[in-house]
Amino acid sequence: MSRFTAAILCVLLATQSSEAFAPRGFTFGVVSPSETRLAVAVSSVAPSTSVPPTAKDTTVAQVPRLSQRWRKSTKQLATLGPASSTKEMIEKLFLAGADVFRLNFSHGSQEQKKELLDIIREIEEKYSHPIAILGDLQGPKLRVGEFSKPEGEVLNIGQTFRFDGDSAKGDNKRVQLPHPEIIEASEIGHVLLVDDGKVKLTVTGKGKGYLDCHVDVDGKISNRKGV
Repeated sequence: MSRFTAAILCVLLATQSSEAFAPRGFTFGVVSPSETRLAVAVSSVAPSTSVPPTAKDTTVAQVPRLSQRWRKSTKQLATLGPASSTKEMIEKLFLAGADVFRLNFSHGSQEQKKELLDIIREIEEKYSHPIAILGDLQGPKLRVGEFSKPEGEVLNIGQTFRFDGDSAKGDNKRVQLPHPEIIEASEIGHVLLVDDGKVKLTVTGKGKGYLDCHVDVDGKISNRKGV
């Protein structure tokens, strides 16, 4: 066997035995048939052709990683009312950044609040992201009854207005005050403030189940306003 043939054989054996242990990105081979040395050539690494996923082809669990919606440090609170009680609007508020939804339990029925709670939990499950709910409990508040006119009545300075226990709808002269303890505890000269003080009345007369009052500060009084 000639020296050239022996060298070629050594190169082939070295190549076969090294393939299993060659680092990724390296290849072994003979540079030239006339030369008997082993060359190590660094293979070119092709650029990655993977395309980052878009919001269109991602799952719900992947959405938070693609949007700035979940990367903010502050927490935003949104109050739900008549204009923002639909599922579509609540979802828009959530995607716009709302982390907490406030429910005002001073207004509305329990059934309505339960419906809002269910909607919020559905959105929470859809986006795999926790949503906080703040229940605003104002505490006990004494309120008048309802009026015949949905918009309520305007009380003028100097007129007499009566609060009584009659459940009939009120008008410009009277309205129900379904709290007999207030009627019993009130005395002539006591001041009653309606709608957070917007309307001021002074008790001028008292009988069984009613109070006659003088309007000191005029204003509008409507359904379920606080006293």
